[in-house]
Amino acid sequence: MHEEPIQHFYNREEKVSFLIDHLKLNVKDIANLWEVQSNYISKLREQSHNSLRTMHLYAFTGAFNIPFEVFDKTVKTSTQVIDILEEQKKEKREELFSKNEQVLE
Repeated sequence: MHEEPIQHFYNREEKVSFLIDHLKLNVKDIANLWEVQSNYISKLREQSHNSLRTMHLYAFTGAFNIPFEVFDKTVKTSTQVIDILEEQKKEKREELFSKNEQVLE
């Protein structure tokens, strides 16, 4: 199996760009969410000076079901981001298949 090289993130735009690629998100959907043109998202992915505001990140994470903690300053590599995404999947799976005594009765 071919593993991707570990990416190091220095700003929020790099994380958003990685998430778009890793999760195969549609740039037009993100542009609609932020009420901007698609080419703005493309330009944003090339920037490296933390121009994204927290409100953009909350909208992005909420709309695409991404844990906001991926934008924490301590999360600096693609491996850490993937681990957070995998942990969220695991928790949701456990929650979905957890035993509900009320329903079982």
